[in-house]
Amino acid sequence: MRLQNWIYRKASLRTLIIAIMVVIPFNLLVFPVLSARFATLTNGLQTLDVQIGYLPSTAQAQVAQYSGDAIRHYLLTEWTADLIFPLAYTTVLTCILAVFLRVTTTETDPLRRIALLPLLMMASDYAENILVSLLVLSFPNGSNFTSLAAAVASATKWVLVFTSLLLILYSGIRLVVHIITARNNTGEKE
Repeated sequence: MRLQNWIYRKASLRTLIIAIMVVIPFNLLVFPVLSARFATLTNGLQTLDVQIGYLPSTAQAQVAQYSGDAIRHYLLTEWTADLIFPLAYTTVLTCILAVFLRVTTTETDPLRRIALLPLLMMASDYAENILVSLLVLSFPNGSNFTSLAAAVASATKWVLVFTSLLLILYSGIRLVVHIITARNNTGEKE
């Protein structure tokens, strides 16, 4: 409950704009450059964490194709850019949900808890990054459990991404309905 209250206190247009200003360069510059370099090093492969779901056997087969340079590049990406990015996009999604729900719900409404969902998404993303790093570092001696856990973390992340986006859409519709209803009620009183 304290975390939820803190999020609702901190969520603002200013915080949202700052987070968006971090996310945009990552999407337009940082990740395209890093992805292109990785594709060059691997003859066109994508990193595991951008794939929407993969099987443990697919992860192991893909990692087997990585050269030493590709592994170093992947780990560098995971432990630099991909440390910052989940925090930034989580802030964007959390702020949007909190700002929308702040207007359409009361402080005690259980619906306000959905603003916490992007935090689970971020945790899944970090878990995937750690597990993929372990898989890459330990290959070919890595365990099947590591590749299975990485695949589960990835699937969880993507389910939460799509769920968060649907909840933003739902909350946005609630906000529009709330604004229209308030405007109509104000018009009727005059």
